[in-house]
Amino acid sequence: MSHEWILSASGTMRDTDHEEGLQDKGAVIANNDREANESDSDSEEDGSDMFSFDFDEEIVVCIDLSAGKLGCSILDYHTKTLQVFNQDYVVNKTTISSHDLIDDADSSANDISLLIGLLIMEVTPTICLVPVRLEDWIFDYVKTKCDEIKCRLELQPIKCFKKWNLLQSLQLRGHDNLTILNDILSNSRFTTTVTLGTIGCILANHEQHVQRDEYNDSTATNNMITGRQVQNTFEDVIHDITYIDIRDRMVLDENTISALNIFPTAHIGHDNMMRNGFLSIFELFNQVSSDYARRILKSWLFNPLTNREQIEKRYCIIRTLLDKQNAIIFNELAQSIKGCPDAFGFINQLRSGKSTLGTWTKVASFLEKGIAIFQLVSALKLGSVDGTILHDIKYKVDLSALKECLRKVETVIDFDASRDTKSLTLNTGIDNRLDECRNIYNHLEGILLDVAREAQTFLLNTLPQTDCKITKSLEKLVNAVYIPQLGYLVTVNALMESFLVNIPDLEWEEIFRSPENIYFKNDRVLELDETYGDIYGAISDFEIEILFSLQEQILRRKTQFTAYNILLSELEILLSFAQVSAERNYTEPQLVKNECILEITNGRHALYETFLDDYIPNSTMVDGGLFSELSWRKQNKERIIVVTGANASGKSVYLTQNGLIVYLAQIGCFVPAERAKIGIVDKILTRIRTQETIYKTQSSFLLDSQQMAKSLSLATEKSLILIDEYGKGTDILDGPSLFGSIMINMSKNERCPRIIACTHFHELFNENVLTEHIQGIKHYCTDILISQNYNISGTAQIKEDRESEGITFLFKVKKGISKQSFGIYCAKLCGLNRNIVERAEELSNMINRGDDVVQQCGKLTEKEMGEFQKNQEIVKKFLSWDLDLETSTTSENLRLKLKNCLR
Repeated sequence: MSHEWILSASGTMRDTDHEEGLQDKGAVIANNDREANESDSDSEEDGSDMFSFDFDEEIVVCIDLSAGKLGCSILDYHTKTLQVFNQDYVVNKTTISSHDLIDDADSSANDISLLIGLLIMEVTPTICLVPVRLEDWIFDYVKTKCDEIKCRLELQPIKCFKKWNLLQSLQLRGHDNLTILNDILSNSRFTTTVTLGTIGCILANHEQHVQRDEYNDSTATNNMITGRQVQNTFEDVIHDITYIDIRDRMVLDENTISALNIFPTAHIGHDNMMRNGFLSIFELFNQVSSDYARRILKSWLFNPLTNREQIEKRYCIIRTLLDKQNAIIFNELAQSIKGCPDAFGFINQLRSGKSTLGTWTKVASFLEKGIAIFQLVSALKLGSVDGTILHDIKYKVDLSALKECLRKVETVIDFDASRDTKSLTLNTGIDNRLDECRNIYNHLEGILLDVAREAQTFLLNTLPQTDCKITKSLEKLVNAVYIPQLGYLVTVNALMESFLVNIPDLEWEEIFRSPENIYFKNDRVLELDETYGDIYGAISDFEIEILFSLQEQILRRKTQFTAYNILLSELEILLSFAQVSAERNYTEPQLVKNECILEITNGRHALYETFLDDYIPNSTMVDGGLFSELSWRKQNKERIIVVTGANASGKSVYLTQNGLIVYLAQIGCFVPAERAKIGIVDKILTRIRTQETIYKTQSSFLLDSQQMAKSLSLATEKSLILIDEYGKGTDILDGPSLFGSIMINMSKNERCPRIIACTHFHELFNENVLTEHIQGIKHYCTDILISQNYNISGTAQIKEDRESEGITFLFKVKKGISKQSFGIYCAKLCGLNRNIVERAEELSNMINRGDDVVQQCGKLTEKEMGEFQKNQEIVKKFLSWDLDLETSTTSENLRLKLKNCLR
């Protein structure tokens, strides 16, 4: 049952139950509005309408490895974009560096894992398709990655990867799309065989879902969709095709992403320091307002650039935004771009025919903000910014198209009235036919009131005079109503049915009845049907026609709007970069292509400094000559830094600080330093944080060694490797031996990458291993201040009044080697029991003096000797006690004698 508003003969409105079959009829007179039945729900306001296949937010990735080649394609249902590899990637050699890797199984496995892991982490798909013939170890790896992001992994039959003909059925528009499509098809036999198979699999998967939805749809016909229908389906979900090209990207593996805190993990702590600081680079720059801009930011963070020209274009935009001449416009631009709607979202809703008030509000907001942003960008002092986003906005965006569309939208839709009624309301004056129908509809209450009175008069004249009780209540019992699609009707209360049968020649045709009323057609309402017709339906038809015309005008501009949406999203990210750079006093780095250099003056940690009022900066200087110089060692160049120093003195922060400065420079952001000159890095590889989970049964040292092996095998002369205390998880001989061997071996490597490593293996720094004069290696140590109350040679404390007295950490790095880690002091500051700390200092003193620890620990102290002699006397007393003589002694007396014996 539903409720229907019915007009009474007196002109008042009342709520009455109506038959279930009329619940969708929209049956209100006088104040009924079509949009009242289509009010926007919260989910509609948020743009949550889905495709008919419920795929609007799906991201499908397909991965295949065949004949030593890796192929991949991605279908994003939100942006309607198909992304594909520009060529199959051979996996037994590096596909992203300048020379081949060592040709062995481990190297190939690392290469495959690196590529697949990066793709899955960056794209964050909802569905991952792989062939059933995929090797087990690759499948297990993909499954692990999918489980981490809660992505559904689906095995596909081999036949799906052979449906290349589906790609030929795509009907794409635009020169770029046709060029890429033709390129893929023409090169399919040579460079894109595997990738083409993944495209076919994605299209086949979509086709299967379409057929399943059509089959399950109760309103659909029983016929399966034809090839023509499938083709139209592809046209609905694929508008653009682009290449996935990782040749100009810096490679980051999951260890590096975790070690550098690129993306957030579980938050720790809730104090003010945690609330004011940032725990990840993503959080630091996540000042964007749209989900699409957030996705682009995530993609940028996963894929730092290696092309200097592309990076410097981003620098140029940041430099322009931060120019003092543009200060006011920069602030206005940052405010104007906030909350700019996602054009892909409302375009999808318009295409699906499920537009709501929320949809059109987003269209108007996008156009308004787009115009305002265009005007602000045009007012900027740009200088030389050819080829940048600012240049494209200023010279390639059609402002007249934006203004024209906004004018049409505001002309058609009355947003003020729509917000009041919470339904889509069209303006008056846009269509004479609509205005005329509305005018009739608005005066329908009076017309129906007249019809009701005529019916009352008729019944009053025909009913017998004896029924005076019924006669007096005719105004309440007889009404006239209008119900869309059924037309105009006279209603009589069911109580009068017995009287109506007594009226001779009553030419009223009963249409239907409800428990309370009987609905009739008579000559008068038939005349209204003829004169006015289904007025509500006519209004609805005219409104739909007008909205459809407006929708078509917007959709004709969809390519322009989505292209502008991408520019605005990228601009919002660069505005975030500029805001952080200004607030944190970042500086523009200098990038060089061919030099193996990392020169940083007073660099800071991008995340740690957000928690501190005063962060102590540090400088770094690595000059390894040219990348192409194989005899760099003979030129007295250095590519390796080994950092030593006390525990908790900042070595790990120093490592990640340098890694983040390089990383920020290559995502196109300024860096936290006074000056930075960086030779472009192709990979950042790390052995910093042990990746332990309950799913991994390996030991910590085994996991560390796997990370180390992966870093060394994938590194090129353009890479940066960060190593934090490798070898600490094994014994005191194997650990230092492995670390020292790695440093020596890499220092002799002609293609040695830049390496920053820290260690506590001080035994390595002697004349036979890691001396200060080894070619290719330079030594840094963290600086500390040691008070006069602390014994440097033996670490034994001479005088102590406070727990923290002894060492002051300066958190500064200087040249040289530190021979002590002050681990005992660090343990004391952490609250370890005083007795344990004192005993540890004693043992440390013995070792530093060269004493035989076993012999020294085997000697008894005077106190221990006294205890030993006392215990001997007790034993003698006990052994001399003849218990046979105590058979008659009571238990209490035995207890007293035993007590005396033990004294």
